[in-house]
Amino acid sequence: MSDFKHAGDIVVAQKLNVSGDITAHQNHILEVSYNGLSSRQQKLLGTIACFRSSTKLDALESIIENKETLENDLRDLMKRGLLQYDKSNKMFDLHPIVRRYAYDQLTASDRAVAHTRLINYFEAVSKPETVKMLEDLVPVIELYHHMVRAGNLDEAWKLFHDRINEATYYQFGAYQLRIELLRVLFLDGEDKLPHLKDESPSMDSMDSLIPTL
Repeated sequence: MSDFKHAGDIVVAQKLNVSGDITAHQNHILEVSYNGLSSRQQKLLGTIACFRSSTKLDALESIIENKETLENDLRDLMKRGLLQYDKSNKMFDLHPIVRRYAYDQLTASDRAVAHTRLINYFEAVSKPETVKMLEDLVPVIELYHHMVRAGNLDEAWKLFHDRINEATYYQFGAYQLRIELLRVLFLDGEDKLPHLKDESPSMDSMDSLIPTL
């Protein structure tokens, strides 16, 4: 992958017209670019969109079916301006507009499969003995994200409570991140109870987090 170029470039997003109906312009440009992809490349782009943040090649290799064409497909997505690549960190990422559009094009079953595979991948990632910086939490935050997307809200809440809560609050004061992560549990709005099946004592600790939203 050493020959990837134009790290961080996003040609499609740069061409977006910011005047008039922005959403219509966005959708038109992305639709044209997206429709020019093969079905395999469309599915790859959608799978990358399933990640909450940037990702490395090995994570993609662990969940993609067509591994023999992966590198060429990634290069083509970059050439079309749909995919970013940070050469210094060897990380792939999507512009937020592209991420949202590509994710929306996935079928419900493709989303479920991708998030389930990513749960398995991130569950296997070894956790650091001590969390020294916020970046150390990225794998567990990704795991939380995929649990939520797969509909495993109780498991996601337990994960947040056990491995994310204290570090983001007491150690790093990452209050906005906490809000973003917890908000997705409140499917009916933040004035309603979160969509959790388990009403065990651990729910009591949720009450202390609700005001932060």
